[in-house]
Amino acid sequence: MFVKNKEDSISARKLSVIAYQYWKLNDTATYRYLNHKARSLALKNRDTFLLADTHWNDGLTFKQREVYDSTYYHYNIASKYFEKLKRADLAANMLYGMSFVKGRYRDYTGSEVLMFKAITIYKKLKNYKNLYSCYNQLAILQRDIHAYDTALYYHNIALNYLEKLDKTERDRLILFTLNNIGLVYRDKGNYAKALTYFNRVLAYADLEKEESDHYARVLDNKAFCKLLSGDTLDVRKDMNKALEIRVKNNNKNGIVLSKLHLTEYHAHVGDTLIAKRYAHQAKKQANEVRNSRDYLRALELLSILEPKKSGIYFKNYLSYNDSLLNVERNTINKFTRIEFETDEYIQENKRLTEHRKWLMVSGVGILTILSLIYYIRVQRVRNKNLMLEAQQQRTNEEYYQLTIKQQLKLEEEKQNERNRISAELHDGILSDLYGIRMQLGFLNLKSEDPTSQEFDEYLEGLQTVENEIRSVSHQLNSDTSELTNNYNALLNSLIDDKSSVGGFKGELLMNKALNWNLIDEEIKLHTYRVLQELLQNIVKHAKATFVTVEFNYRNDLLELKLTDNGVGFDQKKVKGGIGQKTIKSRVKKISGSLDIKSILHKGTEVVVVIPIIKNDKNG
Repeated sequence: MFVKNKEDSISARKLSVIAYQYWKLNDTATYRYLNHKARSLALKNRDTFLLADTHWNDGLTFKQREVYDSTYYHYNIASKYFEKLKRADLAANMLYGMSFVKGRYRDYTGSEVLMFKAITIYKKLKNYKNLYSCYNQLAILQRDIHAYDTALYYHNIALNYLEKLDKTERDRLILFTLNNIGLVYRDKGNYAKALTYFNRVLAYADLEKEESDHYARVLDNKAFCKLLSGDTLDVRKDMNKALEIRVKNNNKNGIVLSKLHLTEYHAHVGDTLIAKRYAHQAKKQANEVRNSRDYLRALELLSILEPKKSGIYFKNYLSYNDSLLNVERNTINKFTRIEFETDEYIQENKRLTEHRKWLMVSGVGILTILSLIYYIRVQRVRNKNLMLEAQQQRTNEEYYQLTIKQQLKLEEEKQNERNRISAELHDGILSDLYGIRMQLGFLNLKSEDPTSQEFDEYLEGLQTVENEIRSVSHQLNSDTSELTNNYNALLNSLIDDKSSVGGFKGELLMNKALNWNLIDEEIKLHTYRVLQELLQNIVKHAKATFVTVEFNYRNDLLELKLTDNGVGFDQKKVKGGIGQKTIKSRVKKISGSLDIKSILHKGTEVVVVIPIIKNDKNG
């Protein structure tokens, strides 16, 4: 594009600047009006820079409102225009913003790809502040996937770039990085080292006055870290002070986190009533501010504090988390469509610009050669038709190729996403949280605290989150049969749900010798998911009218046998699909074996045998 009217373009750019100022003043109505007007002038004058700038403005606005798909859309368009103008610095800013959005939806691979593109540009420009921001964000992404050593590596690179900044800016930014490093060490279980980083931040003399939100954040992190280490000295006082500051600043997400930490503190010291009050408040407020992570954490804590309702909380947890994963998958796919459609949008603008140029040239030719107007008109129409036909043919071919490429790209990303989520379910969030969730859902609190020796043993065997849940589990005193019945009820509910959808009658047979409370929670979680996948396969393919699910326990072996009277399949011809691969992967992770026998028109029998790992809580 080129600027058609210089004076109009200058006026439009002023409008864009003024619109941005109104956005900073939270006057969204005036901002939208001015930014829309600026974009209209930009389109009229074909001012590429202004088009990019107005899309950048909209991206910032949607980011503030946490409408991240629209944020990504406008950043993506702005980045294309800045690239066209060879404004690598501004294009890199857009890439950073797009990477941040993908990280929010746990598209870690996509986020890293965009971030390293931005880093490549910033290195050429020697933009050390933005390089610091990029590596800091990469470190946060690595912490999210529990790659703690890699996270520390990126934090150290970020600190190296900080050294290149002036002292005032360096001293301010380092406080945030030191807190982030402390969180990494806390998640690794190295509480002593984590506390040294939190204390370094809190030692800054004017932090509470100049950065009260960050002061409250670090103070709360320090108190929670001390609680994890078993030291309760001043923990309640520091947590309450952090909460007071966050309430004063109306930091809603911070308030939720403070109340979750206070819940765990009061549960730790045996004050269950206060712990339950904070947990319910945190659950309600997390839902109001759409804080999914802390909402799920509140459900976990309530299942500990209210064991009679643990089954309800567990179902709510599964339902909410599954819906959250669906939203993330759909949004990630939407990002791909946005990238594809943005390229088409820019190409179409380019085509229209070229088309208008040809029309102008044609018009000048018509006015200049009046004596040959008839001949020129005939030739122009003929040439135009030929050009449009050729162009249409090229467009159709390009569209066909792009459609194929896009479909392949979508399928590849779907597969990658499925593999990532499958790994994450065990190695990351769900393996930890579901395992913890299922364990605590069937336990009650006892009166005595865990010993230091027991705490160290759990720490070496589990992730940090699992460590604390395990320590709390020793205080539970629920009736074993109630916990067993809860799990049986979950299995029955699963069978009922699938039988209703699949139109078959389901029956659950349970060996009386089987006590679910003696079985490791991770095994129960994977057993539930394996059964869920097997029943789903029956719904999709078997056309069965009767299904039997049988659990047996003997010689420290748990046996799950599922039998249906469906159509069966030829095992030699049917290769293992995604469902079978998922089942095999889960069974392998708990050291089990899988045997599938199927006869055409007679049905299928699946036997899963799992060595039992008993819980310590029952001796």
